[in-house]
Amino acid sequence: MAETFKYDVFISHSEKDKPAVRELAEQLRKDGLRVWFDDWEIKPGDAILLKIQAGLEQSRTLVLVMSQHASASEWVTFEHHSVLFRDPTNQQRRFIPVRLDDAEIPDALKQFAYVDWRQQANEQYDRLLAACCATTVADTPNNALKNELQPFRDIEGHKNYVQCVAVTADGRRALSGSSDNTVCVCGR
Repeated sequence: MAETFKYDVFISHSEKDKPAVRELAEQLRKDGLRVWFDDWEIKPGDAILLKIQAGLEQSRTLVLVMSQHASASEWVTFEHHSVLFRDPTNQQRRFIPVRLDDAEIPDALKQFAYVDWRQQANEQYDRLLAACCATTVADTPNNALKNELQPFRDIEGHKNYVQCVAVTADGRRALSGSSDNTVCVCGR
């Protein structure tokens, strides 16, 4: 059974890199991704560690913004260790490093290909966006990807709770099964 996540992306970063990271988070959200960004998710009075743990568990992908400041941050270290603990070789590609500055990359992270945000070119953003999206659309160019992220038309025909949904590899059709013992197919 495929996992379902509340968020597509959890952005791990140092507080000192906030302006650049906020811009990146806003762009990802604008392009249709559900982004966990601390300023949007942690409210006054929240238990910070519990909110971060819940965000990590509910996010398909962790984007680690690597920088001089991030290397010194205990929060950033906790966040990426949590994800890599579950999948040390990153087989599921749930961990995507983004290099923000010229700081030395920690030895534990050198094995992973990264998006080079020092350039902030469209090509680098497209690579990040594609990597953050589901594997069925991972190789789609940015403009086509925006179209792929549009929601399906409403699924009609079920009279009870939908128990599962599967999407075709091309992302054009969805098949749903309900506890009312019906199956429906819908498309864009």
